[in-house]
Amino acid sequence: MYINPTISSRYFLSTVFLFCFGIVLSLAAMSQEKAVERSGKTPKWINSTQKDFIIESGKGASIDEAKDRALINVKESIVKSVAEKITSSSEEKTQQVRQDNSYKVSGNYQSVINSKTADLPFIKGISLNKVSDFYWEKLKEKKTGAIVYSYYLKYPFTDFELQSIILDYEMSQKKIEDELDEATGGIDEITTIEQILEKIQVLRGIVPQLEESEKRVASMNIVKLEGILKSISLEDIINQKGTIKYFLVNKEHHFKTNLKPKINSNCASNFRTSLVGDTVILRYDSPDCFEAVSNYISAEYVVGNYSIKNSFPLFFSQNKTELVITGTIQLKSEDKDTLVVSNFEVLIPIQSKSQDEIIIKSVSIKLAGHPDITFNSLSNIIVNNSINEVSLKGQTSLKRSSYILSDSSDLLVSGVVTYFLSKSGETSQYKFYNEHILFNW
Repeated sequence: MYINPTISSRYFLSTVFLFCFGIVLSLAAMSQEKAVERSGKTPKWINSTQKDFIIESGKGASIDEAKDRALINVKESIVKSVAEKITSSSEEKTQQVRQDNSYKVSGNYQSVINSKTADLPFIKGISLNKVSDFYWEKLKEKKTGAIVYSYYLKYPFTDFELQSIILDYEMSQKKIEDELDEATGGIDEITTIEQILEKIQVLRGIVPQLEESEKRVASMNIVKLEGILKSISLEDIINQKGTIKYFLVNKEHHFKTNLKPKINSNCASNFRTSLVGDTVILRYDSPDCFEAVSNYISAEYVVGNYSIKNSFPLFFSQNKTELVITGTIQLKSEDKDTLVVSNFEVLIPIQSKSQDEIIIKSVSIKLAGHPDITFNSLSNIIVNNSINEVSLKGQTSLKRSSYILSDSSDLLVSGVVTYFLSKSGETSQYKFYNEHILFNW
């Protein structure tokens, strides 16, 4: 396609003419404002740049409005200077993305620096009483008579102050990164409901201060933590008349909490809860409960916007076999002044509520961080319908120093008692959790 060069030149010249004409009209419009009042002689620093100063102006319908606008512009100018300095002086670092405790290059995030810098103490401390000089004019629009004020500020801002703000920024950034690392670390090792809530709160609090990539990391971990809360259930391990023992559990992971559960029942009353290790012990009275009725007790924990609850059936059958540990288990050494204990005795206070004779066949005791203590092929150990002190003799080698702790009375053990019902000929198991044990070395 052919274009006449003469026509093209004319088009270009006309475009330039219209552009220049527009500028003239704009300047003419601006010149319609006339200063009718001034704060004094026009300073030389107006519309100039000076070392160690920020010079800004603002307009408004009143002198106060113009002054406030000028001060806002001072803050915005300093924030912009800081952001540009940070970006240019540490470009490689400030364009990084946090990902699994490593870093990869990403895009520009100067807008994030702007928002963070605006929260620094120096920026928040910018005020009119620190202004070095000011000047204002009252302007009147010739055609309409409208009044507008222009306010100019000369604000001190040295290179030393700029470097101080950058240092404050870097320190605050390091603090945020440390908080993010701490909040996203160790999630799989959490043992309490309170730790989950604390991590969620920290992550939600720092999200607005993060880059987009870091926001994704924080958001993913918030979802993970909330998922743990949603999946926690109440699982009973002992349910017998007057007592229910249960865990707060997610898969195989047990959790503790200082939160008090809300307890309800269709017939039981006088609820008492206590915590032994990670086991919740719920005791109750049941004078108004009848065996022929479907009775229950419900326990509920309100955790933020989530509810952890379960309903446990109540059992009152007198034919149900019930073994109960009624006190502190004791482990006594029969070897004196030796580094390794090879002969010892375990005393277990235990009670049966069954009318059937119970013969204990084996016992396994589990203490966290130590080998299991197991007694197999037991004979002539009979538990009747009363409190019994079962004595078990052991010959497993135990390192004495491993069991000498500052507060051994708070040691907790779990385990399994395998027993035989002589009348029915059945073999069953009683599992116990977080019972106290005392080492008498």
